[in-house]
Formats: sequence, C-alpha cells, structure tokens
Amino acid sequence: MRMSRLHFMKNLVARFCPVGNLHVIDPQVDLKHIFANPALLQRDLAARELNIDASKVQTAYEEWWKLYEQFNRLEQKDAKTAAYEAKKEMKLSYEGLLDALALPNKLSNETLKQRSIKKDPLGYHSNHFRYLAKQGLLSTNRTTETVNLIGYLPLMLKAIRKAVIDLFSEMIPISPPHLVRAALLEGCNVDLAAYSQFNEGKNTSDSKDSSFLVGHSLTTTLAPFIRTVFSKHTNCWPICLHSSGMAYFAKSNRLDLISCRQREQYVQLVMGTSKEEVQTRLMETVKTIERFLRHDLQLQIYRRNLSAPELMLSESSGVVVEDDDVQLIRSSFYGEYVSRRLNLQFTDGFLQLGFVTVDLYRVLAKIIDATIVGNDLPPILRSTIKKSRESTKNF
Repeated sequence: MRMSRLHFMKNLVARFCPVGNLHVIDPQVDLKHIFANPALLQRDLAARELNIDASKVQTAYEEWWKLYEQFNRLEQKDAKTAAYEAKKEMKLSYEGLLDALALPNKLSNETLKQRSIKKDPLGYHSNHFRYLAKQGLLSTNRTTETVNLIGYLPLMLKAIRKAVIDLFSEMIPISPPHLVRAALLEGCNVDLAAYSQFNEGKNTSDSKDSSFLVGHSLTTTLAPFIRTVFSKHTNCWPICLHSSGMAYFAKSNRLDLISCRQREQYVQLVMGTSKEEVQTRLMETVKTIERFLRHDLQLQIYRRNLSAPELMLSESSGVVVEDDDVQLIRSSFYGEYVSRRLNLQFTDGFLQLGFVTVDLYRVLAKIIDATIVGNDLPPILRSTIKKSRESTKNF
C-alpha cells in the first residue's frame, strides 16, 4: 500500500469545546453537506426510529459554523485578542457541532426499501450450550462472562478459521490492536457502553483517560490509518485487509457461544475510491463465505438486507447471513461517513469504506446445534478430529 500521513490536525474537536470529557478526533467540521436536503435527513432519522429534530440541529450547527468562520478569519489576520474572544464565543455554542457530529449516516435507497423490523438479539433458540457443558467441552466464568473451549472444540474452531482465511489468500493480512481510545469509537459513532472500559490505574469512570477493550472490529482495523492519504494511482483498488481473532463486548444476559462477551471473529476491511467497487467487493465476500457455510459446513442459512432500525448509526446499508435468527455474517457499507470523521483520504477525496464480520463462535454453535438434531459433522471437521486422534495414538 502506498500512503502518506496527514501530520497537521486542524480540526481537533477539543479546540472548539469547553467540556473536559471530549476526546481528540479529527473530523471535517464542515458538515453543511449533511443538511443539504433537510427533508431527506428527517426522513432517514424517522426510518431509523430516532427522535431527533433535524431542523433544530441544523440551526444550532449553522450558528456554530458562523462563529467558526469568524474565528478563522481573525486567526488568519493574526488579530490575537479578537480571535481569542471569538473562540470563547464559539465554544459557548459547541453543542451545535457535537449534535451535528452525532447524526447518523445517510441511508441507502436499498435500505429504505426494506420492511422495518427489529429483532431481539437474545431471542434465539439454541441447545449447544447445555449439550457441550454436559459433554465437558465447555467451561465458563460467570464473573467475567466468558466461555472456554475444551477438547475437540478448539480444533474445530481452528479448522473453520483457517478455511475462511484461505478463501481470501490474496488479501493483505493485518494484526490490529485490541485496545483503542474513546476517540476512535466516537469517530465511528459507536456507543462506548458496548465495550469494557479501562482507566489505566485511575479510579474514575471518566472515559476521557480510558481505553476500551474492543478486539477485532472496524475501529481497531482502522486505527493504523487515521489521518492517512492513499495514492490513487499506485495502489490496487479496492484495498482489502483481513484478520481473525477475539472481539470483546460488554456483558450480556446470556452466557453461551452465541452471546458471550469474548468471541472469535474473522474481519475484512474494504477501502475504495468509489461506492460501486466497495459494494461489489463486499457482496463477493459475502457470497464466498456464504457458499462455504452452506456447502462445506452444511448450515441452513439465508441472506437478507437490514432495515433502517437494525443498522448501526455509522452504517448506510447492511447485509446479514443468518441461521435461525442467529447472525453469522454482517456486511456493512459506510460510504464516506467514517472516512470524513477519521480523515481517511485518497488523492481525489475521502475513501469509501466497507466491513465484513464473520462470528466464528456462532458458526461453531450452529454446527453443534445441527449435530444435536441428528446431522453429521461436516467432513472438514470430521477429518480434523480424525487426524487429531491419530496423532494422539502415534504419540
């Protein structure tokens, strides 16, 4: 990959806001494009079932923007005293900027066509946990709400992981960090409460000085590329990166392979110069993994487009592959939304972004569910177990 770093951070939000619990992110603060069509913005908010008055947000933001432009003019004229006073006035209107930054991504036309539904993420039915616990193949920690695989389960998981990674051997492997600052989560408009918070030895709940344990996710995969400009002419587009490993979440009310707070995932980041090339790559990835799950792992799966209420704030559209209401694959298209907030550019503008997640723990859980009702283990997993038994005998 050919890229360069933007060293000058002009738009630190901390420069414009007087409150102390804000984090340093580098968004483009010119957000007038968001309000170019107020009716469409309000339509998108209503489709997401968000109770936000777009006109009030627009009015507050435009007031802040006028003060920001005034401050910039005075700063360029080196009128220090006047610029200082203008900056103080601008900081008093900071909520206009923050409320605009908190607005969700624009919905795609495909999303707007979907029937509005909301599924309970904990409403699934699965017998894998009771079965595996009875067989002594799982151990749990009720305090940390984590699940440990025992016996042949780690071998099966390893085989699934390797098979998925091998499907995309041409992609660039990366090793993302597991911990990120709140700034990066806010840059992706992610709820901080969805992850575990660490305060680096400080006994405080203030997230300003906190790191968050996230693991393999969009935020950690993007972390190395903040304030980066990619060369349009010396890179092969779209740029596709992938990795696998643990993802971490806040505590849930169910402790099994489907909902435990520590689950292994395969992730794929797609960065492109156009919407079409990113969406094409995302769909190719989904179909490739879908074929593997259906034919090699013999799962009864189906694919569907997400409706507006099901999307995360940063998503413009999404596709999921499910097995009996358990989400195994999620493909997310973000457009320029995240790129503008984290300053990810290419030579001619902001990058188009897409992301695919495969929850390997959930895939394993649904395979076990299938065996409980009488299905055979998929050949790829039977072969793995057989080889392990043979090597144990030889040893």
